[in-house]
Amino acid sequence: MPNLVHSGEIIHFFASFGAASANEQSSLKIFAVSGELIQIIPILEGAASWDLTNRNGQILASGIYLAVLDGVDPVSGVSVRKAAKLMVIH
Repeated sequence: MPNLVHSGEIIHFFASFGAASANEQSSLKIFAVSGELIQIIPILEGAASWDLTNRNGQILASGIYLAVLDGVDPVSGVSVRKAAKLMVIH
């Protein structure tokens, strides 16, 4: 089930690998279900915010998007990938 968000909102992500917060070596990428990269959001001290815009600053159309967190667990050194579905509605 996707997480429901409304146009005009700001989404706050909190990213961790086990007990350790994701660091600046991690990235949060937003993709359309077609696979198109929509946005890359920096992670600082385990947190990121997104205003539902694409890389050109345009507000996203209604639809389903994937938020993908790629990083390295700072404790184990193992590469980790997590994903979540988002449904944007106007």
